[in-house]
Amino acid sequence: MGKKQKKSGQRPKNQEFGNKIFPEQFFSTSSRKHKGQTHKKHNRHGSGVRQESLVCPLPENQFIPNTFSNFHLRFHRFQPLPEIKPETNADTWKLEKEKLWKQIKSDSNNNIQLSPAETIVQLTKKIADLAPHNIRLHYTLSLVSRMCVGSGEISSLETGILLHPLYGLPYIPASTIKGVVRSVWLNDIALQHNIIFDENSEKAWQQAEKLDNEFQICFGNQEQRGRVYFFDAFPVYQDKPLFELDIINPHYGDYYQKKEPPADYLSPVPNNFLVVKPKTIFEFCLIISIKQQEAREQLRQKIEKYFYLAVTEAGIGSKTSLGYGLFKRVACKK
Repeated sequence: MGKKQKKSGQRPKNQEFGNKIFPEQFFSTSSRKHKGQTHKKHNRHGSGVRQESLVCPLPENQFIPNTFSNFHLRFHRFQPLPEIKPETNADTWKLEKEKLWKQIKSDSNNNIQLSPAETIVQLTKKIADLAPHNIRLHYTLSLVSRMCVGSGEISSLETGILLHPLYGLPYIPASTIKGVVRSVWLNDIALQHNIIFDENSEKAWQQAEKLDNEFQICFGNQEQRGRVYFFDAFPVYQDKPLFELDIINPHYGDYYQKKEPPADYLSPVPNNFLVVKPKTIFEFCLIISIKQQEAREQLRQKIEKYFYLAVTEAGIGSKTSLGYGLFKRVACKK
């Protein structure tokens, strides 16, 4: 007795790909006929028809949940884009995108449930307690204007936003905070010593770095590591919406694409994107690790000076020249 053959088109219970077995509800089974030249060893006439079964994955929107507790997954991984048909025109697509952005804004306010801000504060406190010469700087700041960090992130909606992959929250990376503080500090050194920077002034930058000893202690150089540690800044979730919709409205899209000269008859093309709302409170934490008390206190004063210049005047994120990403002081704790 031979093994029973499965009927053509019969749906298997599980499908194995490599070392992974996927449940049957993720797949559908279809059949196709293949017509064409076959090997003469199997078919003397040189042609024939072969029927075979195909296991095809179902459309993902059939088994993906409608709600996510992590907004990062919702925005970057499972974006329900509207169906584009051949007869879809530009106006219809524009209306569909507007509906989609409104839905994203609604989902963003419902999916955020947890903020690690207090956890980060406690973590930095424990790290500071590891050595008696460590001091912790803790700043609680409130956004004065809108903030957009990570607008260049890859997104199916053209304009992205930086969201934490685990918590789904908007956050400010430590490297961004450090970079803004460093830039503000360097520019102040240049003003004090009449140093002019341009695109090819690498030597001028290096010269400015060597003129301030605290700057080298803070950020390090080729001979020593930096003695100040920056941490990611997270919002303090207060059961209020964190996001709102903003708009970029280029008026001369055809001109930028080198199709037509700039003129008043060109139609603007509004594009929405997400920003963090004003009055959102963020927690910032830094640690200074220097054994000499006098040097540590001098560095602390410098750090606080340029940190506040960075967040209150320079701004964090994109569109800072338009006033985005500015904070005001709420509280300061050591």
